[in-house]
Amino acid sequence: MTMTRDKLYMNGKRVYFVDRFGKVQSGKVVFDRADGYFTLNMGGRYGTPQVIAKTETFTTRKAAEAAAKASSED
Repeated sequence: MTMTRDKLYMNGKRVYFVDRFGKVQSGKVVFDRADGYFTLNMGGRYGTPQVIAKTETFTTRKAAEAAAKASSED
């Protein structure tokens, strides 16, 4: 099953990315913008927002599970 890039970033999906300090961060997609960016809920008491480019992400939770399943079938 091939997932399009848009399906990976549906609202509510957890996205992992590396911030400018080299630390892996994660957040849930809240709003997907048409210009290649989206807003994440980074958690915290008030749901701290973070805007990142889609090119900065390296995995999503569902995509990581699918990749692990595909590699175990080989």
